[in-house]
Amino acid sequence: MAIGTFLYVDADGTRRAITDPLDAIAYTVHVWIDAEVVNDTDTTAWLHESEDGDGRSRPLPPGDRARPDYVASVVFS
Repeated sequence: MAIGTFLYVDADGTRRAITDPLDAIAYTVHVWIDAEVVNDTDTTAWLHESEDGDGRSRPLPPGDRARPDYVASVVFS
């Protein structure tokens, strides 16, 4: 389990947070295009283009932030 909070803006423009996420579970997030995501956890967040945690992905290290093109799910590991 990661300790901390992952912050993002969903496809409806609503600010959301995942607090103390479990490892190896794909959280469906549908991040707003070009919205900032913040990984304020102690674990790398893998940003995936598919809802099931598959497809192309990129790592977002602990304490980092990014403005990805599209994210459908995030997995912490």
